[in-house]
Amino acid sequence: MLSGSIEKSTVRRRGAKWALGTGWLAIIALAFCTVLSAEDASRSGEVEILVRGPDARPMGGARVIVTPAARASDAGQTQQLTLQSDVEGRVHFRWGNGVVRQMEVHVDNVGYGFAGAVEVLPDRTATAPLAPLVP
Repeated sequence: MLSGSIEKSTVRRRGAKWALGTGWLAIIALAFCTVLSAEDASRSGEVEILVRGPDARPMGGARVIVTPAARASDAGQTQQLTLQSDVEGRVHFRWGNGVVRQMEVHVDNVGYGFAGAVEVLPDRTATAPLAPLVP
C-alpha cells in the first residue's frame, strides 16, 4: 500500500512540474506574440478612404473591397481587404508604412475606382483620395 501512495505522489509531482513548465511556456509565447504584434503595428498605419457612389453621395454601410493595384503592391500588402463603410461612407484600415501608389476600391453592384497615392505613417491617419466610383 505504501508503494502505491509513493507512485501517486511521484505522478502528481511530475504532473505539477509539467503544468508549471507548460505555464511558463505559454507566458513566454504570449510575450513573444505581444512583441511581434507591437512591431507589426509600428510597421503599418491607419488609412481612411471616403467612398462615394457614381452620384457623388457618400456610401454609408456599403461592403467595400480594397485591393493593392496589380502594378502597385506596395509596403508588402498583397491581400484584399473586405470592409464595411461607416455611416459617413468612410472605411478605415491598416496598411503597411510607405508610399502607396494605388489601391483598387470596389463595391459590388455599384462600381469601382482607384485611390491615389498616399503616404502611410504609423503616427497618423492617412486619407487616400478617391473620386466617385465608376459604374
